[in-house]
Amino acid sequence: MSIKVGASQRKRNDSERIACILNPNAQGGRAGRGADRLRRALDKTFGEWELLLTEGPGHASELTQKALDSGAKIVAAVGGDGT
Repeated sequence: MSIKVGASQRKRNDSERIACILNPNAQGGRAGRGADRLRRALDKTFGEWELLLTEGPGHASELTQKALDSGAKIVAAVGGDGT
């Protein structure tokens, strides 16, 4: 899993809240094993963020609604495998 902030190390975004929906089983489990790296990248880049892990088919849609209801301005799908 490759996580890049950008060559110029962009400024931290403190004005928008992001929620990342992660399928931990994607890529044969590599996506889940990269969750700590993703958390560190999110912490460097966003003032407010949350990482939500899917637990099965259709769960990403529920987590997306939860994130939007709790004020997320950006929702990102991470991991592939149908997410």
